[in-house]
Amino acid sequence: MESVSQNLTHRHFYVRRNAIMCIYNVYLNTGMELVEDFVDEIENLTLNETDISTKRNSFILLFHLDQNKALAFLKTIMANSEDDPIYEMGDIF
Repeated sequence: MESVSQNLTHRHFYVRRNAIMCIYNVYLNTGMELVEDFVDEIENLTLNETDISTKRNSFILLFHLDQNKALAFLKTIMANSEDDPIYEMGDIF
């Protein structure tokens, strides 16, 4: 899990995206026990990610790990958006 954690901050977005999916699969197969330490990292990644597909994957994982933080993220997007917030998130989101 330490290697996966390091990949959450990797410089290439596809490495970050795959690290998120790895954590998601660990969560699906083992439950919250092994991934509970990643909630804050996933939340930060969701807030700061520039690649839209990586942002989408991190949001999906965050929604499964901590729904309150995921909903707070959506509220932040809607409050800070000058235009239509759905448009700003992109089609893939």
